[in-house]
Amino acid sequence: SFRALEADLNLHPSLLGYITLAQTLMLSLFSPIWGFLSDKYSRKWMLVFGTALWGLATIFLANINDFAHIIIFRAINGLALGSIGPISQSILADAAKNESLGLSFGIVQLSSSIGRLIGGVVTTTVSMKYFGTIRGWRLCFIVVGALSILLSIIVALFVEDAPRQVRINRKETNSYIGESIIDNNNERIIEPQRSQSYMLYQN
Repeated sequence: SFRALEADLNLHPSLLGYITLAQTLMLSLFSPIWGFLSDKYSRKWMLVFGTALWGLATIFLANINDFAHIIIFRAINGLALGSIGPISQSILADAAKNESLGLSFGIVQLSSSIGRLIGGVVTTTVSMKYFGTIRGWRLCFIVVGALSILLSIIVALFVEDAPRQVRINRKETNSYIGESIIDNNNERIIEPQRSQSYMLYQN
């Protein structure tokens, strides 16, 4: 927590806001870049890279002793964290069934909120304590970083990238009904089917 950083590193409270600014700014700037790249390249391996970089930056944060290094590694942390949202949402949008897409996104958002809540409570509780010779806030960074790297390994070994969906613009298909799915070069194309009356008219 900021209170622990202020106490251990003798940081003025006015400097702590720059720490959040560095992470938030990098996350905001790089989120659309990650999203653009995920449309061009393998989403799975980009997610692996993003989570691994996030984990490494977080572990390095456990070893900082001055303000400059905090800013640098929080900025890298934000850069890597920016990959999680757009890439995971893109994969989920293609992997989830259309009829449960909203529910799937809702569950992911709920899980994220619960994780932040629990993480905030745990961090605030242990940040000022010592565990052996390790300060609590440093231990929190180590644990979160290690879990992030573990997650990247799990994604690399066990997660497969869902086929990308190409959706037809329904404004241009008023005479179509239903949907058929065609696999083409590992892309799942949702193609509306023509109505029988339209097909008879064409004949």
